[in-house]
Amino acid sequence: MSSKNKKSTKKPSSGRVTQAQGNIKKSSGVSTIQSGRYTPKTPKSYGKSPRWYAPVCLAVIILSLAAIIVNYTANILPGSPSNWYLIGGVIGMAMGLMALMNYK
Repeated sequence: MSSKNKKSTKKPSSGRVTQAQGNIKKSSGVSTIQSGRYTPKTPKSYGKSPRWYAPVCLAVIILSLAAIIVNYTANILPGSPSNWYLIGGVIGMAMGLMALMNYK
């Protein structure tokens, strides 16, 4: 049996196939598609965080954790042990972690 007589087992695609819009350029054997959309450049000031940003975020997290630990281990804080120190510490740690997510 020759290979020309075999039926193709490949299923036809059910979706519509369209060509990409835009200009097709070929350079050194590689074709690229250029669309007509304009993408503005990113400003230089947007790229990096200031040098003090990460240390301040880490200091907020460490101070919040210290407030929670001191609240339950030593009676240094006024009115301790109090749930308000726990709530403040958890909120402080969450704010520090959320600020570190924006670090670049």
